[in-house]
Amino acid sequence: MRTFIFFVLAVFITTGAFWGALFSKNLLTGYITAFVVAGIVWSLFAAWVRHRNRKTELRESQERLFRHHMQMQRRR
Repeated sequence: MRTFIFFVLAVFITTGAFWGALFSKNLLTGYITAFVVAGIVWSLFAAWVRHRNRKTELRESQERLFRHHMQMQRRR
């Protein structure tokens, strides 16, 4: 759910940046700024998702190791 909220927030920020560029007096400067803002926002979103996936993967790996350890203890 939090990922969806961050995704929607990134879409709104990017849309706002491009709308601001569309209505600016100097289109070139506006679009350059909008692309920079969009690049930063989407890079942060991708980094957050990647970090979250890595954290989940680490937790699942630790749970597998613990289950394996407990199975070996029962066999003794």
